[in-house]
Amino acid sequence: MSVQFEIYGATGEPVATGSGDGKKIDWDGLNNYVVETCGLQDGDTLVGYISALYDLGIQTPADSEYVFTGTQEDEAAEIAKNPSVYFKDGLDDNKAPARLKCAPSKPFQHVTFAVDFPEIMLDKGKFFGDDSGAKPLRLYLGGDFWMGKEIGKVVQNPFSMKNTTKTGAWSFDSKATIYKMAVGAKLIKDGEPFESKRIGELLGKSLQWKVKIDLTENKGKFYLNQKIGYAAGLGRGQQPIDPVMELVYVGFNKDNDAQSVNEIPSHIVNTMKRASNFEGSKLQQQLVGNGASTSQADVEQEELPPSVPQSVVLDDGLPF
Repeated sequence: MSVQFEIYGATGEPVATGSGDGKKIDWDGLNNYVVETCGLQDGDTLVGYISALYDLGIQTPADSEYVFTGTQEDEAAEIAKNPSVYFKDGLDDNKAPARLKCAPSKPFQHVTFAVDFPEIMLDKGKFFGDDSGAKPLRLYLGGDFWMGKEIGKVVQNPFSMKNTTKTGAWSFDSKATIYKMAVGAKLIKDGEPFESKRIGELLGKSLQWKVKIDLTENKGKFYLNQKIGYAAGLGRGQQPIDPVMELVYVGFNKDNDAQSVNEIPSHIVNTMKRASNFEGSKLQQQLVGNGASTSQADVEQEELPPSVPQSVVLDDGLPF
């Protein structure tokens, strides 16, 4: 499946949830069921396909940080040239102490993805009084982060749609995860451009993912902890997976499928609401029109304490 993804600038102009319904859920039973059924406590590399693409709108990313080796006088000179620049102590790419030059990042369109693993089928519905049957394990890229009670959880590391001309044409940076996924999916060869408007071509593509699912202890209670990170394209002899669920693309200014909107996890909805172009968008109208229904994924997330991540991005250095 390929979709025509909508691209827009910082002004929003096009360029070329709610809470649970009060049911008592056996959280320990549900979490143990997921962990035991998946059998991924020690982590593994699995083949899964990109099942959903969510437009997160225009987001303001974290400030840019660069290692700075100058003196205090040099720092003062930099600030004099650009008052928005500031300096702080931090760590370099090798986790060594370093002085960092920081600057605000410009707002830009961001997205995130869901990945399905049909080899692991989960019937979570039985814990919610839902007899819809088993569905593939679905994990969401980008992790989540607690922003306080007023906001809730949001996508921790959304994917920027920013393009550069480093490849000789407009394209994602070759170091960007989206670019690597495009190479892994054989949409392009390494070094060729992959422009933002082609991102919809990733839907349905099978890739290898590092996955770990276990229980995290917090103050005597155990919570489901799910981790996912991109690993590589398919290896020799590996076959792509035929999607078993309808592929989903939710955009800000399109007539989205009502069921797809209804099933957006709360941490993604909360992120969408923080976009500068959310107010007045079709998606805002659809979310309100759906009555802020809550999917199983929403309920599970809301039950987790702020200090326990429900899903995070795996570090490339993990030993699996």
